[in-house]
Amino acid sequence: MAKDYTKYAIEGVAENLGKSKLALAIIEDYVSKNLVDFAILNAAFPDECQGGIHGVFRKKEDVKDFKRYYMNMPITLIDGNIIVVSNQWGIDNIPGLIDRANKLGYKIIQSKIEAKSTMEDSIQIDFENIGADGFKQLIIDEIGNGDDDAIVAIFNALIDYLNADEKNRNIGWYVILFIYTLDQMDWEVDYDINRLNYNITKETFFSFNPERQDENGWESTSDYIWTDLKTGTKGTFLELLLKRLNLTNIDDSLLDEKLTDAAVTYFWFSMVNFILSSKIHDKEELTKLMWTVFEDPFHSNYSDIDFCGETPGANAMNIIINDLLGYEYNHFNCEENDEMEPYGDYMTDYSAVAKDILDRDIFDDILLNN
Repeated sequence: MAKDYTKYAIEGVAENLGKSKLALAIIEDYVSKNLVDFAILNAAFPDECQGGIHGVFRKKEDVKDFKRYYMNMPITLIDGNIIVVSNQWGIDNIPGLIDRANKLGYKIIQSKIEAKSTMEDSIQIDFENIGADGFKQLIIDEIGNGDDDAIVAIFNALIDYLNADEKNRNIGWYVILFIYTLDQMDWEVDYDINRLNYNITKETFFSFNPERQDENGWESTSDYIWTDLKTGTKGTFLELLLKRLNLTNIDDSLLDEKLTDAAVTYFWFSMVNFILSSKIHDKEELTKLMWTVFEDPFHSNYSDIDFCGETPGANAMNIIINDLLGYEYNHFNCEENDEMEPYGDYMTDYSAVAKDILDRDIFDDILLNN
């Protein structure tokens, strides 16, 4: 399917703008050249210009859905209000903003770029060998070059790879790595030209039951059940993961890379599914889920695999903290952590990890509703 690659220029202000950056540039320029408070700016650019529930802009303090606004590019008005501009612009609603800007004296010029097919707007990447660090460095390099088109092409190449074969879904967590790398580098990309047509969670999560199954004796991870909704199989997280991947007799090189990638993907999107499907916003429930993954009881029962002292779930937790949340692992370290005592861990505050995940509102619906 063809994409709309129209670029825009604001005469005398800026050139080569995508739809979202056009909206930001108009508001920034208008505020810089006019003495406006919130009421005046709202009258100049009412919500109707955006055509949706997000409006053209909002007071930063009122924003709940951070992904919908340029949170890292706030604008201060003369009355002290700090606003952020919506990034929710596409071919259907940008005409309303352009029409309003033209009436206020701006001249918006459109340059229609020849649409590319969905296979032409990506590049070739060797995902079998590049690894997460190499993939992240590709993104960082193009951010350094300021090349939005190349960044979008990297994303589309990843989506092509994930769509090409079911086994490729093991690196589904690279989608989150891509988005968080942009976030951590404070870089915005016009998502209206992204492919975003792969429902990443469809085959890459398990369902966690937070209700304890056995009240006898000391609480342990074996008291909780995971379910593979695809097969109906019940067990621990690791048990289901190995069955789903059909892994039995494997060597350490495959274990270190392939299984860890799969563990991160299934771990992350299992949390997404748990939070969204159960509407859980209690850090203790999410902590319990994480506990059953990084201290999976199936680990000690599987003699055919040498895990070298770490479960895939524990490795996945490290990657989530470092690469997705953007912290050094010891950021959550603590001594004699009474809050984690029921979980048998006195050094890492996983309840703080859970709170950070819930507070960020990080499960962007572009990955879930396609």
